[in-house]
Amino acid sequence: MKYAHYWAKSAKENRHLDSLCLYQAVSAFGKVGIAYVCVPKISVNSESDQVIQISGYLCERTTEWFYSDLVSLLRAQKSWNKIKHSLLRMLSESEYEIRKEMSLKQQEDSDFVLLLWSKRRYMILLRGECEIHCKKHYWSSIKCIKQENATKIKNVKGFLHEQNKFLLVSAPCSNCLSKYEIASVFRNKIDENGKMEKILMECNERIRNQKKEQEKSMIWIHICEEDL
Repeated sequence: MKYAHYWAKSAKENRHLDSLCLYQAVSAFGKVGIAYVCVPKISVNSESDQVIQISGYLCERTTEWFYSDLVSLLRAQKSWNKIKHSLLRMLSESEYEIRKEMSLKQQEDSDFVLLLWSKRRYMILLRGECEIHCKKHYWSSIKCIKQENATKIKNVKGFLHEQNKFLLVSAPCSNCLSKYEIASVFRNKIDENGKMEKILMECNERIRNQKKEQEKSMIWIHICEEDL
């Protein structure tokens, strides 16, 4: 697996508010991986420290689920629907727990985009304004998957092939970057000397300079044949 990421900072406070995680592990069931971008949604009066605590806690719990619950589910040969329900239940309970601990009112759940893959299959879950762009070796174009209804969770499943590339984004970038600029992220086969990190940074520079928008956290993943 090849990967790169860009961790966005808040323009107002110059701090990381989103949280990201990316893991791949080798198990008795083959290689399994997860990528997750979390964007908390709380009231405008909330402190940035509260945002950081929510996103950080959700990433921490996602990591625990990946290395504990997911292994048990795979061992028991549970379906992808069972895996999805387990994951969403964990995220919902975790968000409730951290908000209760911080005495925050439960408002909208955090936006997120999540990619899970194992045994030549993948599952995408996303909510809110997050989006994911993907390209398989036989696709001539890049697909953008996003959720039109901000209150619901979009679920997409599919099969992995020899070459699969994904770009997880914390907020819409289709209106900030041209199709050519997005395609440039998928043009490279491998990440040499931090080349992909530089490309993601340049994308965010164009977003800030041209559109005057908030930069986006991004995770780029290239899943190869040896990762399947």
